Amino acid sequence: MSLLGDLSIVIPTIGRSKDLNSTIAYLNKGINKPKSIILVLPKAELMDLKIHNFNNLTVIAVNKYGQVNQRNIGLKYSKTKFTLQLDDDCKINQKSLINLKEILLKYGKKNCVGPVFYSNQNFPLHKYENKFSLDLLCFLFGLPIGLKKMGKTNYKNLNIGIDPNFMEDEIIKVQWIPGGCKMMYTDELVSDDYFKFQGKAYYEDIIHSKILNKKNIKMFISKKSICKTDTVKFSYSEIPFIKNIVQNNFGKKYIQYLIWYFLVLLKKSL
Repeated sequence: MSLLGDLSIVIPTIGRSKDLNSTIAYLNKGINKPKSIILVLPKAELMDLKIHNFNNLTVIAVNKYGQVNQRNIGLKYSKTKFTLQLDDDCKINQKSLINLKEILLKYGKKNCVGPVFYSNQNFPLHKYENKFSLDLLCFLFGLPIGLKKMGKTNYKNLNIGIDPNFMEDEIIKVQWIPGGCKMMYTDELVSDDYFKFQGKAYYEDIIHSKILNKKNIKMFISKKSICKTDTVKFSYSEIPFIKNIVQNNFGKKYIQYLIWYFLVLLKKSL
């Protein structure tokens, strides 16, 4: 019997990801297959979908377009005890999934857990830097300094990721979890329409984590679970879109966001 027989995985996609088949095949590699993999895509993309046959795969075509909108619809189809939300370019193996599930079983309800993230080139996606310049930025924007800044957000919802090479414990409590991969009890999922924008969901993980905090759901990252994905490249052409998202969700704080990310990008280029 599969150790993941009580897990559903929801994947929003536009159906064109070159990694989609390998992502699903990776989830099914081994004897502990998830009970259900729910793939959600826009109806307009259904004809172009090129997907292999998987006996635990359900494809849902929806009218709404947008990563978060599609995911929220898919979450409502999950009927198992646990649900994992996963992006279509993220890969996580069964051993890592079992570990996440065991953490939830141990900690119980009102908890959410995610893996550490590596690039497909096998280096940490969120690289810790013990540099005065970054610590100065964190201090100026109200974030902790040193190792304590990992996994934290500040009052303006600016965030720092987790570098597994510097985790002092196997499991650490955090204030936000990347949206590409996280597991929860199904009856505690957030499927509200909290992100009303189409296309790429910038900052949705911060918004989602903010909602979890309000619901008193604790968040954890496990070093023993690994998710691999492509590195995200920032484009200055996306600033107006990001500004719109931030204004609508965090009030008039987009200027602080732009200053923060400009300084971080500048620091990395030096």
